[in-house]
Parts: sequence; C-alpha cells; structure tokens
Amino acid sequence: MPRSLYFVLAVLCFCSPVLAKPLITDSENTYVTFCQDREDTSERLIEGCRKALEDANLSKKVRHDLLEVIGDSYRDLNQWEEARAAYESMMGLVLGDAAAQEGLGWVAFAQDDYAAAATAFEHSVSADPSGFRLAGMASAQYRIDALSLEDLNAYFDTAIIMAPEANWILREHAWINHDAGNFATARSSFKKALENWDEDINAHYGLSNALYELEDFTGSVHHASEAIALTDHDDPALHWFHERRSFGLWSLGRYRQALKDADFLMEHYADRSTGYVMRARILSDMGRVKEAVSVLSEAKVDEADQYYVTYWLAEILYTDQQFDPAWDATEGIKHNNDADGYLHKLRAEIALSQDDTPKARLAVGPALMTEGAWLPWAMLVDARILIREDRFEEAQARFKEALLRGLPLGEVSVLAKEMVAKGEFKRAAEFGKAIE
Repeated sequence: MPRSLYFVLAVLCFCSPVLAKPLITDSENTYVTFCQDREDTSERLIEGCRKALEDANLSKKVRHDLLEVIGDSYRDLNQWEEARAAYESMMGLVLGDAAAQEGLGWVAFAQDDYAAAATAFEHSVSADPSGFRLAGMASAQYRIDALSLEDLNAYFDTAIIMAPEANWILREHAWINHDAGNFATARSSFKKALENWDEDINAHYGLSNALYELEDFTGSVHHASEAIALTDHDDPALHWFHERRSFGLWSLGRYRQALKDADFLMEHYADRSTGYVMRARILSDMGRVKEAVSVLSEAKVDEADQYYVTYWLAEILYTDQQFDPAWDATEGIKHNNDADGYLHKLRAEIALSQDDTPKARLAVGPALMTEGAWLPWAMLVDARILIREDRFEEAQARFKEALLRGLPLGEVSVLAKEMVAKGEFKRAAEFGKAIE
C-alpha cells in the first residue's frame, strides 16, 4: 500500500457537504463554545472560530484555543498553508507553544518535509510530551535517517503506553515495521488497532498485507474483505483492497474468486494496469497462457501504466518459453522511466535462454548498477553469465555476494545446472561444497 492511503482514508472523513444552517442554533451557545466543542464540519468550525475571534475582549488563552481549532480544521481539509498560518499565529501569542509546534510538525509531515517536522515535534515534546508528539517525532526522525528502526520502536512503545487508544500511533508503528520487513511486529500493532476499533479500515488493510507476507493467506483474505465491506463503493481505496484480496485468493488456489477481484479492477479502474496484470498472471498460472497474453495485448491503460502491462506480458511470454516475443516486448520499454532492475534482470534471463551470452552480459549491467530488491537475483543471473564465460571463481564470488544480500542458499542449484550443462561435473560438486 502506498503510504498515501492513510491520508486518503483520513481525508474522506471530512468530506460531508456544508449544511445551510446557522452556526448558532440556541441562546445557550456562542461562537466561542461552538468552536471549542469541535462538533461540526471543518469548514463550519473555521467560519465559527473566525467570527469568535472578532471579539476584541477575548483572553489570550481563548484566542490561542480558537486558533488551534482553525489550524486543525484547515489541516483536516489538507489546506496546509492556511493551517500553518494559524499555528504560527498561536506562536505569536505563546512563544514556543507546544500545541502550535505540534501543529506545524503535522503540516510539515503531511508535506513530506520530515526534517522540519522532526524539529517541530522535538520542540513540542520538550515543552509538553504526549504520545502523538513522541510518535510524530520518531516517525519524522526515522524518515530522515536520524533514528534507527530499533530506537524508533522503543519510542513508539513509549508513545503507545502514553496513548494506548490512539490508532494512528499503532498504525504508523505497524506500517513502518511492515515496510522494513518486520511483518510480525506489524501484525501485532495492526491487531491492537483493531482491538481499539474493529471498523478501522486502514488497520484491516494493513493487517491483510502483514498476514499475506507471513503466508497466512486465509487471514489476509478475511481482513481485505473486511476493509472492502466497510468502504464506500466510490472510495478509490477499493483499488488496493481488491488487489490485496485477489493476491490472497490466488495464493490459496481459489482462482475463480481471485479472477472476480481482477475483473472488478478491470471494470472500475479500466485505465490502470492492476486488473489486467492480475487477471493475466492468474490465467498464466492456470495454464491459460494464450488468454493471459490476449488480456495484456488488448489492455488500454494510461500511458503511465503501460510499462507494467508490457513488463508482465514479457514475463509471461518468457515463462512460457516464448523467448523471441518476450525479448521484443522488453525492447520497447527498456528506456522507460519506470524501467528498473527487474526488467534488466528479465532481459538478461531471456538472452541466456536464447543462448546469447554477450547479449545477456549487456542486458544485466543496468540491474547491477542500482540498489533494489532485485539486486541479489540480478547477481545470480550475473553468476550464470560468468559461468558461461568460463569465469568460475568470479561466479562463486558473485554468488556469495548475492547470499549476503538475501538470496536463498537453495539457488546454488541454478549455478550447478549451468556448470553441468558445460560438462563441468567436478567443478559443480566443488562449487557446492565451497558455498556450504
């Protein structure tokens, strides 16, 4: 899930239309109490607070509190500059004010200015610690590499103790650990968030992701389904929820149900690649390669998504041993801005299958030049090429390097096959022993 999903879900909570009714409906209320109660829409709260601020007799404390509601309301509406102005006005009333610093921290955080966010949160924590402020500070510092994951988790443990019912803190902790590959930790925090509120859509989706990575596909499907059931039919987040459920169903071998989610994506997000790619990959796994190729060949998607359609077309053709068409497909996207190490690794594998070692050598180069999850696998392909070039010691060194980067040891069989194919039986046995 893209990290922006959290903000999509959060913003949707504030999208109800402004009602054409008076701000003050009874004699017991004033604009000040209307604003301080925070029980209306963000737009109406801003209007009411501004009317309240017209009273020149307000105390500094009340004026400060009204500005905070204005800042928070603008932030809820993603109107960052207006929110910042309100928080800065609070600072004009109380220099170094913790609430104002926190508000400025959230504004900077939402705009991906994590250095500024970290500084603002640090000031707010120093002035008046809270679970939210501590979590915001830790998250911002982690994002600018000023905090290790271990230290971040320690800060979040404290933040959760300070605010155990704050689901944003739990979800943020979970997503950070999920993205770092700590899926068990992510699972725990997402579960705690759902214990607080069992209709937390973001937590259901996050838990579905974590369970999928932990190979609990049944649980993953369940929580993806919960997220779908709780989400409005026109919410764009449904794209991610149906994709996640389709992966889970596919992994359980429930192909027909997985295809239904792919069809939903193709129908409701016809200009995006997700549904077409998902349907094609499932069909290919079912042995219906011709249909899979047809789905991708006929897909009409946005230009930005065409790369992924073509990449998976090449991948499916390659898996089906249609090497020449697979290579031709990659030729048209090798210079695309989205082209990454996976594509260049695939091109090298296709070239090897075509018995064209020089072409494979050229193809694998870009995959080895950049960091990414593909790198250990690209190193494995490079080791295969080195064997075909009779550079056995270099192949062994490259494979060891790939192991250090996370390549499974069992992939040594791939290189053994390359050596056996060259008639190097003794060297293959020695290579296996050396790796052990």
